[in-house]
Formats: sequence, structure tokens, C-alpha cells
Amino acid sequence: MIPQERRNKIIEVIKKKGEVTTSELSAITKMSIMTINRDLKFLDKNNTIIKIHGGAIFPKSKLYELTYDKRITTHIKEKEIIAKKAVNLINDRDSIILDDSTTSIILARYLAKQNFSELTVITNSSFVMEELKFSENITIISTGGEYFSKLGSLTGIYAELVLSKLRAKKLFFSAAGISIEGGLTDETPGIIKVKNKMFEIADKIYLIIDSHKFNSVLTHKVCDISIVDAIISDKTIETNFANALKNLNKKIELI
Repeated sequence: MIPQERRNKIIEVIKKKGEVTTSELSAITKMSIMTINRDLKFLDKNNTIIKIHGGAIFPKSKLYELTYDKRITTHIKEKEIIAKKAVNLINDRDSIILDDSTTSIILARYLAKQNFSELTVITNSSFVMEELKFSENITIISTGGEYFSKLGSLTGIYAELVLSKLRAKKLFFSAAGISIEGGLTDETPGIIKVKNKMFEIADKIYLIIDSHKFNSVLTHKVCDISIVDAIISDKTIETNFANALKNLNKKIELI
């Protein structure tokens, strides 16, 4: 395998998995750890990936350049754990909001398998609607608005206007990063106003976020952590971070 072909393979694997060890890359490419480390240094220097101790990660700021198929499968196991927890918090006859995050899409997939007699789902995601379209007892309310095809998102003033006329018991949303100092952050500024309108109309706000996004700050601030009622993640939040969250919001639940 020539160097460029090998490096392209490495990039492909890191994009798919989000985070990968040098040992895994060595096994996949059948190259030595030393060679893999040289490739990772080269790719890091060229701002393609981020080299970390024992492996590499895909930059969150580049995640939004990926296709839907790539984004939905990144950290899929973690998103499924979160969705299984979240679906248990949704009751028959609830009205809920699901945002355009891939974790919300996985949650919609689980909702479609439930036996609700009645449920209303408000969403700005075409992919969420796609997951729920055959669910006879789930009423879907689309926000409408300007369509952002890469994320399957509906945004803009028309989406905000529709949301302003609605109320919901629960909101399930995500962000690209969470940190004590930076709050909740993202890479796509166009969706932030829509999310803020969602915060205004929901009685309870659930952040559904995988643990890879902890202590991460991206370009655009979505909101302060203090507005969130509960955080649902794939693993127990480490003690120091959990204590800091509690200091920001005494009533926050960590699920």
C-alpha cells in the first residue's frame, strides 16, 4: 500500500469511527505502529485529523462536512444507548420536540418501535420525519423553513415562526460540544436561533449528548448549560465534570 493510499484509508477509518487507536489502524492497514504514527503526524500537520496519545480523532469542526450516512454512524453505539434511555422518559400522549441532531434521529427510530396510542412530535429534521412516517399514532408537526440538505434541517424565520405558535412538554436536543466555560456550542450558526426558540416553548429540556463531546468547545455558542433540566449521555459523567455541572445548575439531572 503506497503512502497516499494508506493515508486515505486512515482518514476514512477515523471519519467513520470518530476516534481510533494506532493499534486498530495498524491492524487495518497491516502496517507497523511506527509507520502509522508517522502518517498520523503528517495528517495532523495538514489539519486533516487530530493526533492524540495512542491514536487519532476526527475534528468536530469537520464533522458537518460529512454526508448524512457518515454522521449517523459516527459513535452509533453511544447514540443508541442514549436513545434507549431517552425513550423511557417519553409517555403516551406527550408532545415532544426532536431537533435535527443525529442522536434525535436515532431516538425517532426507537420511538417508531414503541406502542404509543398517541404522541405528537415537533421537529425541524427531515430525517426524523422519515423515521416516523409510518407510525400511525404519532402526529408529526414540521417546522417548515429553509432546507439545509446536508443536515436535513429546516431553519430560518419561518421555522422560528411556527415554533413560536406551539408548546411541548419535552425537548430532546443535542450540540456538538459541551464545556463548563463555553456552555453548549456548535459549528452551524443557522440552527442556533431555531434551537433557542425550541428552548422557549418546552416545559422540560433534555440534552442528549455522547461522552465524546464533553470538554469540547466549538465556534458558535448555542446556550448556557444552566437552561438544561437534564443531560442524557452514554456513560456516567465523571465526578469532577458532574460536580461542576451541579454548581451551574443545582437541579440538573444526570441520566
